[in-house]
Amino acid sequence: MLVIKSHEEFKSHLNKETVISPWHKITQEQVTGFAVATLDHKVISKDSETTTGNNSLKATTLPGYFALSLIPFFGNKW
Repeated sequence: MLVIKSHEEFKSHLNKETVISPWHKITQEQVTGFAVATLDHKVISKDSETTTGNNSLKATTLPGYFALSLIPFFGNKW
């Protein structure tokens, strides 16, 4: 595990790849469950039928907090 002990050491890691985690497939059920659990009722996270017609990705949008919530999961993989 990489442990950075100072600001100077942190700066030496900027723009460098430090850790590569394994892939993890995110399902629509996970995105919908997270949206429900966090009371995020925006349609872009939950309704794939409505959302796909309104964006070029043709998929629902992953909330930023969902991505942040995966840090412990990936941290355990390092």
